Parts: sequence; structure tokens; C-alpha cells
Amino acid sequence: MGKQVNFYMHSKDEFTFVENAKKIAPISILEYTSKTEALEPLTELPEKGVPGWFQLWLWSPERCLPPIVRWVPQQRYFVIDAVDSEVIEFGRSYQHEHSIVRGRLWAEVIARGSKSKSHSFTVWFESLMKLLKKSYRKLPSGEYIGPAADQFVANGGSLRQFLTAPVVRVVHH
Repeated sequence: MGKQVNFYMHSKDEFTFVENAKKIAPISILEYTSKTEALEPLTELPEKGVPGWFQLWLWSPERCLPPIVRWVPQQRYFVIDAVDSEVIEFGRSYQHEHSIVRGRLWAEVIARGSKSKSHSFTVWFESLMKLLKKSYRKLPSGEYIGPAADQFVANGGSLRQFLTAPVVRVVHH
């Protein structure tokens, strides 16, 4: 069973969150997919538009077992097995035009076979969720909004849960 917290972050909120999260425990930021089995931690968050920039993994080498990596032959890349690995999915929130699109922290807390993940991982994940909830404002929808995102909305911006593809009308002649 997974747990998650949904949020709206401005880039300033994201920077602050990651820096404060590093104070809880050392963090490695990992790409969602990899061409190689050896996952190299990123030195910084990828810029918007770089392939895979919006979906990342957080992993604490100090608190968690190494991620389990699986090959996806159809796609020809490696992925982290989120069910059995002690990783947190970081779906990044981002600005699109005059809106901020929702992000989330998510982790599977029970591995296959109803086996609990380590206490250290669970405490770390709960600490990151508390960090976010304590420094963000809870919206009536149950989502959280960072201070800079809140200011963005106060200045006329809006919040979007997700982006939809544009509607295209097909005209037959």
C-alpha cells in the first residue's frame, strides 16, 4: 500500500524543500529511467524540458537499502522497482504558463509478499512528508501549497491538478 502527499511548489519552494530534506538525511536524486543498471545520482535537479525532468526518485544511501533495478526490454531501459525498493517518487510540481501543476511525494511502504520496508526508510519518508506539511499551507482539497506558490496564486496565478492534451478537431473535407 502506497502513501502520498500532493503539493503545489514554485521553483523557490522546491529548492527550499530539497535543501531542508538534505538536513534530515543525505539524499541521492535518481532519474526515473536509466540506460545503465548503475544509477548515478544527479548533482542537481534537471531543468524543465530535459527528458525525465518531471519524475525523479529520492533515495537515502544512509537510511535505505540500495534500489532494486529492473530491465524493461520493450523500452530498452532500466527502472527502479518501486514496490520492493526503499525509494520515494518525487513527481515535481512546475509552472506551466500562468498555472502551477500539482506534484507529489509517493512511496510504497509495503513490499511484495506483505513484507514491511525497513523502519529507517519509513521514518525517513514520514519525516519528509512532515517537513512538507509543516511548512506548507493545507488547501481545502487536502493538497498542500508552498509559500512561493501561494504568493504566485495571490498574484493572479492558478493551480492545476494536471495538464490535459489540447483538444483537436478533425475536419473531413
